[in-house]
Amino acid sequence: MGSVTVDYWQERKSKKLGSSRYRYRRVVERELRPTLGKGEITIALGNAKGDALVKYRQVHREVEQTLAAAWDEVRGIKKPKTARELFQETVERIKALGLNPYRPPTDDDEGGDDHHDDTRDWIERSAVAEGIAAKYPTDPETDHPIGVSAEDTRLVRMLHTTRPKIPAPTLEDAKKLYLKDRFAPNDPKPLERKKDEQRAERAVSNIAKALGSAPDEVKVASITREQARKVQEFIRGDVRSKSTVDRYLNDIRAVINHAIAEVTELHGLTNHFTGLPVLGSGRGGDTPERDKRLPFTQDELKKIRRRIETHADQPDLLLIWRMLEGTGCRLAEVTGLRVKDVVVEGDMPYVEV
Repeated sequence: MGSVTVDYWQERKSKKLGSSRYRYRRVVERELRPTLGKGEITIALGNAKGDALVKYRQVHREVEQTLAAAWDEVRGIKKPKTARELFQETVERIKALGLNPYRPPTDDDEGGDDHHDDTRDWIERSAVAEGIAAKYPTDPETDHPIGVSAEDTRLVRMLHTTRPKIPAPTLEDAKKLYLKDRFAPNDPKPLERKKDEQRAERAVSNIAKALGSAPDEVKVASITREQARKVQEFIRGDVRSKSTVDRYLNDIRAVINHAIAEVTELHGLTNHFTGLPVLGSGRGGDTPERDKRLPFTQDELKKIRRRIETHADQPDLLLIWRMLEGTGCRLAEVTGLRVKDVVVEGDMPYVEV
């Protein structure tokens, strides 16, 4: 094995157990924090140092990809479109030209109005294609246009296609449709939108990684029951908590179910992620004590408050804790509050998160 540079490696030693845990910990650049919704990235690597070093490489690669995508978003660089989206864009371009992209030619030997209409349609298509080609310089040897854009290439090909077939929906298509419809009823706040985007992205990424592919390459209709179980095992090997595995699978089911309901070609398709064994509770066994989300006891709340009062270097920390204790909000919801999110008018002040 070659050397591994571990700039973001952190070892956490347990005084009680006398053992160590390793994790990937990286501070997020200030410009990216609104996009990612967090100030740092921490990912558990496990307890065995050798295995943790092996896992570090994969985790670092994925974090780099996440940060690169965030920078693209900050800089206004759009993500590439799927084959299905490009197809639909080309269809709309043809319709805008007054042509029917789905109108096939006829072999009617008897002539008639339909025959003449189809002939005229194909003459118009050829004229449009020739007009597009005329915009570009030609190769002196072949007389073929050179430097034709991808958009115009797709348009010319569809103009010369009798029955264009829309590409099958992929995981990336399913994710985009899910988020589009989820955000449609009401425009969520930036933090809520980012959380939903991250959950949907994680859902399709887990499927693609487990199958050794990319979200824009895996067709929704091609996923089998065996592959669904493989995805579950993949997530289970990457996440310590069984309850978290179940939660991730719920996100996957939601994305796939929405695609089945909304995409005509997928109507009647079986969602093979439905009915998988529940790992954290129920059919898969009881939830381990360490994974149970129990509320703080009154005694624990007093101890935490006392420790913050005596050890906190910044007075803001005590204010943050008072809001956490009094509202039940999550830490990110409190630290991300804006002035306009705090409503003090009326008999019952509240915060909007």
